[in-house]
Amino acid sequence: MGEHMLEDLRERHPGWRVRVLPAGGWMATRRRCSLTDDELTAGLACTLLADSAEDLRDELSVQLDIESALREAGPCEPVSGEPGLQAPPSGKPCPEESVSFPGEAGR
Repeated sequence: MGEHMLEDLRERHPGWRVRVLPAGGWMATRRRCSLTDDELTAGLACTLLADSAEDLRDELSVQLDIESALREAGPCEPVSGEPGLQAPPSGKPCPEESVSFPGEAGR
């Protein structure tokens, strides 16, 4: 069953390298990983570790849900008339962590 599940996970998640660890457990690593601070804050990860194939499948599903929610929200853009404030193109406010003000970089 492990080999079948391994192939199934690899097929369903081509953007991830999925493998069984020699000491037991399962691991998935993104093939390309350069996540932004906002993506990390939202819960995206470059590497996932799980005790079982089923747990890894569930964690990969959560990653897909987060990616989908981030795509739906869209990137934040400056709000006109408010230098430094950020809001997505939809006009909905970004999460407070995404709001930046001039001169606050590195604080």
